[in-house]
Amino acid sequence: MFRNISSGLIALALTACSPTTTSTPVENGYQAGEKLTTMFNNQPVRVGTLPSGRSYYIFRDGTTRVLVNGEAFPWVSGCKTDAISDANECQYSNIEAKFFATRTPSGEMKGFCILGHDFPGRRGAVRVDKNRAFTTDTDGCLSTNQTRALQSQLMNGQVLSVRYVEWPYDYNKDTTYRLSGSFGEIYNLTKWQNLQKKPLF
Repeated sequence: MFRNISSGLIALALTACSPTTTSTPVENGYQAGEKLTTMFNNQPVRVGTLPSGRSYYIFRDGTTRVLVNGEAFPWVSGCKTDAISDANECQYSNIEAKFFATRTPSGEMKGFCILGHDFPGRRGAVRVDKNRAFTTDTDGCLSTNQTRALQSQLMNGQVLSVRYVEWPYDYNKDTTYRLSGSFGEIYNLTKWQNLQKKPLF
């Protein structure tokens, strides 16, 4: 269902925030002290700090990011218009966590797939903390009901464990990502952004 998305997400994540040239305070920002910054490529971005100490970024195109421990691949939330159907498609992603989820504009997860799970006929699994693991279908994706249950666990989850099978190696690979509540942060930022009545830029 969500195969062939990894390269696009890597390109998105690698468009890292650049050194600033100007910075001005923002009124009524998501967090106190939020600033509007112009990057050296002349693109405006709103930058702030969450109570956890993590940095967040809001871009003009609506994309938001939350950095976790300053890593190169942050949580990313954004929407785009499908070139064929004109449908508004929104998603969350985190490459390091092997995480890709479609979502509603307001932030609720609709579908989830494991990035990199592409060995034909094999199932993956995902687990939050010590909760019971969710088993995926052979595309590495969860059902709608599983996705809803996963989101509930992610909101305050501390550790995300993922098992996947990557072509052409027919064996399980496991990865563990320390959430430390970071999914709840990108979710709440996305929800706040959707509720704003005035343009952010």
